[in-house]
Amino acid sequence: MVSRVPGVFCGILGRTWTRRDALEQTGLALTVANYSLHFFENYFNLSYPLRKMDLVALPETSFSAMENWGLITCRESLFLIDPTNSSAIQQRNLARLITHEMAHQWFGNLVTPKWWTDLWLSEGFATYMANVAIDQFCSSSAWQLEPEWGLLDGFVVDQQQYIMHHDGLRSSHPVSDAIPSPAFIYDVFDEIPYNKGASIIRMMQHFLTEETFQKGLTSYLSSLRYANANQDDLWHFMTEAYLEDNSLPSDVTVKTIMDTWTLQEGYPVVTVTADHKGSAKLTQKRFLTLGDEKEEDLSYKWWIPITFTSQKRPFFRHTRAQTWLSSQADHVIVTGLPPPQLWHIFNLQMTGYYRVNYNDYNWNLLALQLQEDHEVIHVTNRAQIIDDALTLARAGGSPRNPSVPSYTSQTPSSGLLSYKTALNTTMYLKAEKSHVAWQAAFRNMQFICDMFRYTASYGALKEYFLSLLKPLYDTLGFKHDPEADLQTQLLRQEVVTWACLLQDSRCVNASAMLFRRWMEGRDGFRSVCVSFLAVVAFLFRESALAEYRVRINSRRGVASDVALPVYCTALSRGIEREWEFAWRKFRVAKSRPQREALGTALGCTPRGWILSMYLEEALGGGSGLRRRDLPLAFKAVARSEVGSFVAWQFLSENWRELRQL
Repeated sequence: MVSRVPGVFCGILGRTWTRRDALEQTGLALTVANYSLHFFENYFNLSYPLRKMDLVALPETSFSAMENWGLITCRESLFLIDPTNSSAIQQRNLARLITHEMAHQWFGNLVTPKWWTDLWLSEGFATYMANVAIDQFCSSSAWQLEPEWGLLDGFVVDQQQYIMHHDGLRSSHPVSDAIPSPAFIYDVFDEIPYNKGASIIRMMQHFLTEETFQKGLTSYLSSLRYANANQDDLWHFMTEAYLEDNSLPSDVTVKTIMDTWTLQEGYPVVTVTADHKGSAKLTQKRFLTLGDEKEEDLSYKWWIPITFTSQKRPFFRHTRAQTWLSSQADHVIVTGLPPPQLWHIFNLQMTGYYRVNYNDYNWNLLALQLQEDHEVIHVTNRAQIIDDALTLARAGGSPRNPSVPSYTSQTPSSGLLSYKTALNTTMYLKAEKSHVAWQAAFRNMQFICDMFRYTASYGALKEYFLSLLKPLYDTLGFKHDPEADLQTQLLRQEVVTWACLLQDSRCVNASAMLFRRWMEGRDGFRSVCVSFLAVVAFLFRESALAEYRVRINSRRGVASDVALPVYCTALSRGIEREWEFAWRKFRVAKSRPQREALGTALGCTPRGWILSMYLEEALGGGSGLRRRDLPLAFKAVARSEVGSFVAWQFLSENWRELRQL
């Protein structure tokens, strides 16, 4: 039975279609569609041309969503949100999905790329403009939605830094990638046109200014409506807009600049060599994550917008290019820097798609500033400092003595920066409360832990990372707050995950207890014996007991923001009984977050034969599993050391069948 919820927004008939018993869960989707249609019409100064917009929830579909013109289809598990039992994370994900598809009504539908080579004109714009729209959505009190989602700050770590780690590999490809025939079309649907495309669009918005960027988009969409376009068409209208506004040097076009970012893979690292007279020499070269430079890499050059500020007068809002490092010049000289005893930062709010390297002295000045008062530096630049420093250290080098950061090293021992200098930038994290900055740290901590796991130094490294986490774990931990904002929920999830991964005894014991109580089907603590309560009170402090009362529901399981680390920790330390319980719950789980948490945790057991059975069941589609559960199962198994061998064997033995899926 299919039913609908009708509505009218912006003079357009808007409807959601779903099963009759799920109608009450379509409200947020309709609200977001209403707002985003209104936002995009105003932003582009161009009306949505159709008379209706239908949103259809499908029980099964190959894609998360599809932007058919006037008829958006979504996977039901992503589309339906229970207003009485949904987290800010679920709401954010739905809002981003719907807004992305609504942006496609202009980028992709109204104006369509001429060929798949320029897929990024559709997917890059939909990805970035969704973030812009939702940021405005949350700041508008009229829509009564969570005001602190912080998507534009989060974009830097979730999408830009994420794709830069991939784009720094030799396996990357240009944003505008040649597709010689239809047989290669699916090859272009990876992260590059989506996330790198969105990142360079963000960069262009900042160096052109918002007003010029918006004017150029309006001309592009208005002039080419119901037609096809390639990237040169976009450059043409953007250049016309900047000539009117005088927002770029008179001897350069948008095409000159942007072709260097779309027609070659990768990105640069800008090296800042400061002198004692208030100036600095800036040079560029291609950045490679593995440091495997070759002679041909010297030919890679970009037009780079340069922005900077300093300790003398820190101001991070000026993101329009202050000067340019061109693709033809060997270097550029920047003046106006402070005396050498004061720090400087380049690439404000990380609006440029590049990394920055300094001498050790300036890196250590930045580290000291972070420890003394980290909020002087914008949160996205705090994330930039951490990610740039640790990624530069990783490039071509290996970590050395990472558990003992100090200010004694002036000469990099490996890579483009020494690990000692890079890890100095993390010492302040004990005082950091922003998920944006922490997310940059977590991504890099994973690599360092993987490299040190079987060395004598791992114990010291683990203790250092746990010391950084302790203040946040004490504050957040398992303290359930259903009213917490999105950034707090995301941070709690990561903090608990890492505390358990690093074998913090409080986290491990709490996870085991929570999972055991779920298995026993109890919601409260009334049946727990007095002696056990005494032990728990000693281990976790009595105040923590009240926190666990609202964490367990015998039907739904552990609260969603800590479900995965709890399940994974319990299964990694448990026996077959725990895995079989999670397996049963996974097969009947209805909510997508619960199903994904359980499906991922099933890969946490160290027992290889169980992991092999899990993959065989997912491939065969038995035990109530669906074929689309296979990617989840495979990724869950492959993420552990034991599982990586099991996954490789499974892949080898079933390759012929897997290719047919």
